[in-house]
Amino acid sequence: MFKTPLASDAQRDALRAVFSRTQAIPLAPAVEILISVALPDLDSIDCAVLYSLAREADRSMQHNAFHSPQHAFLVAMVAVLLAQNQAELRCAPRGVPLVAISALGHDLDHPGSSAGEYGLFDIERRSAALTTNIMRKHGLPQSECDFVSLIILSSFSSVRRPLIRLMDGLELGAPLTAEDCQLPTALPSGFSENRLGVLAAAALSDADLFYSIAIDAPMTLELSRRLLIEARSPEVESALPDLTTRFIGDVSGRNFATEAGARFLNRFRSIADEVGCCELGQRSELESEEYGAGRRRAHTSTRGSIIIGRSGLRFIKTGCGGFRLISAREQE
Repeated sequence: MFKTPLASDAQRDALRAVFSRTQAIPLAPAVEILISVALPDLDSIDCAVLYSLAREADRSMQHNAFHSPQHAFLVAMVAVLLAQNQAELRCAPRGVPLVAISALGHDLDHPGSSAGEYGLFDIERRSAALTTNIMRKHGLPQSECDFVSLIILSSFSSVRRPLIRLMDGLELGAPLTAEDCQLPTALPSGFSENRLGVLAAAALSDADLFYSIAIDAPMTLELSRRLLIEARSPEVESALPDLTTRFIGDVSGRNFATEAGARFLNRFRSIADEVGCCELGQRSELESEEYGAGRRRAHTSTRGSIIIGRSGLRFIKTGCGGFRLISAREQE
């Protein structure tokens, strides 16, 4: 799977098979296979941390229909896949291992059906605390614990859109202010300047959504059903079609922050029609290649080329070869 072309049919088939084979099995054997296939050079301490996280996920997430141990594993696997397809994360000495740790621990002790009783970021803070406690017990430095805590905190759903804006700015070389990104105040003020942190957070954010959209229609339907069951919806079956339609429409409409995630969405965009009857316009392959998957050229104005980012923000090419954000006032 990790050596097949990104978003190819072979990779899609492999991802579908993993989903089927990881139903109701202990997490440790699955994590062992993931390490051997995708992270063969991982050191013994990181391996021990991942095994400890797997045991904690089995203990604390077993009662959930959606936020289950299997969900933790699938998110970790896809986060590693996406991180390895991002050059800066792949080349950073601790980039991919810390993404793997963050992803496997991002929902530890998730309350499932009781999630509505918690405040904003409370669940993420609890999962981060459990994950970093395990890291400290195995001797990982505080700086890495802080990094992982930040990434898990940024997995909260309200951070997804700001992350996509940040990724547009980062990849197009267009500086964005905190106001441009609309980052929640719960995140540290310097988060937007933490380049590696933004990349890692984007990989986790995309991985968290991935199996709900980027593989096939039956899988999307099944995961929507589990989410409704976990939320204790009184009419699961009758609510499912409408919820799924809205979910697919929302996720298909620019919710992947990474280029790799957007390539999967472009490749399998027919899922939106299969499941939710959501019409998505065709994109030019050339534009996807030139500016990163999911971005498209709007038009060329008298001021230069205008690009619509994955976030929907508009950027204009500058004389220096980079881009800058077009302000709301300029668009009026």
